Amino acid sequence: MKTIQGRFTEINGTKIYYEMKGAGKPLLFIHGLPLDSRMWDDQFYELSKNFKVIRFDLAGYGLSDSHNDDFSLTEDIKELLNNLHIKKTTLVGLSVGGKIAIDFTLTYPNMIESLIVASTGLTGWSKESKEKMEFSDQLNMYYKNGEQSNIIDLLTNTWVTGPYRQIDGLNENTRKRFKEMVTNSFSKERGKGRIKPQENNSIDIIDQIKVPTLIITSEYDFSEFNEIGELLDSKIKNATKVQMKDTAHMMNMEKPNEFNDVIIKFLNGN
Repeated sequence: MKTIQGRFTEINGTKIYYEMKGAGKPLLFIHGLPLDSRMWDDQFYELSKNFKVIRFDLAGYGLSDSHNDDFSLTEDIKELLNNLHIKKTTLVGLSVGGKIAIDFTLTYPNMIESLIVASTGLTGWSKESKEKMEFSDQLNMYYKNGEQSNIIDLLTNTWVTGPYRQIDGLNENTRKRFKEMVTNSFSKERGKGRIKPQENNSIDIIDQIKVPTLIITSEYDFSEFNEIGELLDSKIKNATKVQMKDTAHMMNMEKPNEFNDVIIKFLNGN
């Protein structure tokens, strides 16, 4: 895998790290939390053969600095696109990254060519499964007690392995890469800035998304992520929904070839 020379751009007074490769239709990838843009390694290099692929570290993650003033993730992305002179793009987001992509699409629809979300959250969604609540309770206890190693193990077991299967047989390299990103996140110095809430809950206006939308869910994720996928599929008129089998939340890292094929098929159809 070749090394790409990344760059920094100033966004709302903060240095944000990004990488760009390839030519053609632009695809902007938004990572989940507490990860960084390296989670897209297998998409960045493969899809840049046919598209202009951009990935970046959200403020406070990866190589990006933190904001010291309150900030909007939507406005950060808008400023990034403006700095790169990209007027219209396809957004690709996973987990929190998908949630951010949906929020952005609803806020700036004229800047979006199409939307791809995987294992996505949704602003305004409040329902939690029993398993997800148990995970949250355990995580909060570890945070309260300052048990960093247990936090990292719990996050890895939950998001990479998944709540409904065993670790046996999983690719250890995927777990290793995930742990490295989470560990790096803990080492970052946090700024004073807080994320500004969206003016509207996306769940209430989801039917306003008019662009072609691909929704990808996974077999071994928490049930609410599949329910969100079903809701999006029912509310977005121009939506396509695909479920990937035998994988969990971090499907793009565990099964990159299949994930990439699903994306390429969708993009070539639009």
